[in-house]
Amino acid sequence: MKKTYTHFFTGVLTLLLGVVCVQSANAQYTITTTDGTQYPIFIGDPGQFEGVATAATIELASSSCSAMTNSNGSIVIADLDNGCSAARTAEFANDAGAIAVIICGTTDNSIGFETDANGSVVAGSNLNLGVFAMGADCADLKVSAGTEATLELLVPECDVMLPEGVIWGANGEGEFDGGLGDWTIDNDNGFRYDVKGKLDRGAYNSTVNQIGSPTLCNGAVVADSSFGDNAGEPGNFLSGNCPADNNIFCETRLTSPVIDLSTTTFDGLFLQFFQALRQFNSEYYLLVSKDGGATFEDTIAINSGFETNSNHIQEIVSVPLLNISPDDQLQFRLWYRGYYYYWAVDDFFLVNRQIGDVRLNTDAGNFFASHAANWETPSSQADIIPLLVDVENIGNLDAEGVSLTATLLNEAGVTLDEASLDYGLITPGFVDQNRLFDETFTMPTDIGSYRLVYTLNWEEDEEPLNNSYTSNFKVGDNVFSKCEASDATARIAFPDQQYFSLGAGYHVVNGTTAAGTQLYIEKLRLGISGNAADAVSGSVNVSVYEWNDLNINADVDADD
Repeated sequence: MKKTYTHFFTGVLTLLLGVVCVQSANAQYTITTTDGTQYPIFIGDPGQFEGVATAATIELASSSCSAMTNSNGSIVIADLDNGCSAARTAEFANDAGAIAVIICGTTDNSIGFETDANGSVVAGSNLNLGVFAMGADCADLKVSAGTEATLELLVPECDVMLPEGVIWGANGEGEFDGGLGDWTIDNDNGFRYDVKGKLDRGAYNSTVNQIGSPTLCNGAVVADSSFGDNAGEPGNFLSGNCPADNNIFCETRLTSPVIDLSTTTFDGLFLQFFQALRQFNSEYYLLVSKDGGATFEDTIAINSGFETNSNHIQEIVSVPLLNISPDDQLQFRLWYRGYYYYWAVDDFFLVNRQIGDVRLNTDAGNFFASHAANWETPSSQADIIPLLVDVENIGNLDAEGVSLTATLLNEAGVTLDEASLDYGLITPGFVDQNRLFDETFTMPTDIGSYRLVYTLNWEEDEEPLNNSYTSNFKVGDNVFSKCEASDATARIAFPDQQYFSLGAGYHVVNGTTAAGTQLYIEKLRLGISGNAADAVSGSVNVSVYEWNDLNINADVDADD
C-alpha cells in the first residue's frame, strides 16, 4: 500500500538558516582577547575549524588581495577588498600559514566559495584554516593586534524541545546522543552518525554545511549523496563510493528500534523529526512496520515538494501514521534514494495528536492545477480555462463536507466568474485528483491582468493557510507568452553542452486579430543572460509548426 505525504509542518516552526554555519540554536564562535573581551564571529563555508579552543597571535593582514607576508600560525584580520572575493583573501591567508582569518565588512556576516559563471569553485575549495566573518566589532578587535587571542566554539547544553503529547522520544531515543544507539543503517556509503551533523564533504553541497537541530550538540545522522558521487572534488562525477546519475541512486536506509506501544494510549499518532536537506533529484520515503520489522506495509513518500537545486532547507516534519494501535510493535525506516545533495535528520518523536487538515496539493514536485494556458494571450485569442486542482487530506481525521471554489478576478479585485465543486468525504492520506469542474471559465477579452483563485473550504480545517492557490495571467494586444520576460530563461546544464532545443505551443483560437486583420508571426524574442562575452559564436534556428488536433486528445498523433 503506497501513500503520499509531502512535508507537513507542526505549527509555524520552520528554520531556514542562511549562509552562516551554526553548531546549535545558541552556539557561538568567539574570539577572546587577553583583556577578557569576547567577540562573536561567524564561520564561513570555506576552510576548517573544529571548535577546539586555539590560542594564537592576532595580526593585521599585510594585504587583502595579494600574497600575505604574515606570520605562520597567526590569526589574521583582513578587510574585504572589492578587488577580490573573501574566498580569495582566505586563500592568501592560508598560503601564509595562518591558522585563521577574520574578514571584516562581509555582507550579512557570510562567506562563501568563489565560483565562475558555470558554478565551478575557483577559490576557497582547499583551505586548512578557519575562515570567519565579523561586523562592526572588527575595529575594536584590530586594537589587539600583536597580542594573543583564543578562538573557540561555545556550545550550551542540549536544548531538548519536547512536543506536546509525546509518547516516545522524551528520553532521548531519537536524538542520537553520541551515536546511533539502537538505530541501524544498512551500508557504510549512506547514512552515518556525525558528531557535529556536518554536511561538508561533498562538492556543490551548500554554503550552509550543517544541520541546525535542537540537539545537534550530541550529534545527528547525515547522508551526503554529493560526496558519494564526487568524493568531494568538483567535476569528479560518478567517481565516489556511491555514484548517482539519471535513474541511478545512492540508496541508504536508517531504521528505528522496535517501539512497544502496549503501555501507551493515543487518539492519533504522528512521527515528528527535524531535517536538513538540499534537493536535486533525490527521493525520500518513510516505511512503517506494525510487526517489529518483519514486514513494512506502508511506504510514504515525503519531501516531494522541493524544487530541483533547492537552497539548504531546515524544518520540523510531522507525518501522520495511520491505523496504528497499542497492540502493534512499531518500527519505522527512512529510505533515501540519493541523487544530490544531502539529507540529515535528528530529534525523532512519536506524538499523540489528532489534526484535521485538507489542502490544495501545491508543492512544486507533486502539484497539478488547471490555469490559463499562457502568461499572456492576445485578446483575439481568448480561450476557455478548464478548472481542476488536486486536493489532499494530510491530517489523520476524516474530512467530511469538503468543497472547492474557483474565482476569476480582474486586477481591481472584482469577481468576473465563480464556480464550485463538492468533494464530500476525503479520508486521511488520500489525494483526490483529476476532478474537473462541470463549468469552465472563458478568458476576458479586455486587455489587462487577471487572477484565477482556487479556495478549499472545510469548516473543521485546523491549517487553513494551505487552502488557497492563485495563478496570474494577462490579456494583451498581440503577444503570446508562456511566462514573464524576467522568467523566460533556458539554462544550459553543463559548459560543454553545445546544442539544445526549446519549444512552446500556443492554441490559436482563430486566424484574425482583434481588429479583424490576418494573424501572423512577426517577432520571436530571444536573449542571453550571464556573461555574454563567453558566447563566442552561435546560431539560432527557429521552426514554426501548425498542428490540428483532429481527435482533440492533446497528443500529436500521426493522423493529426
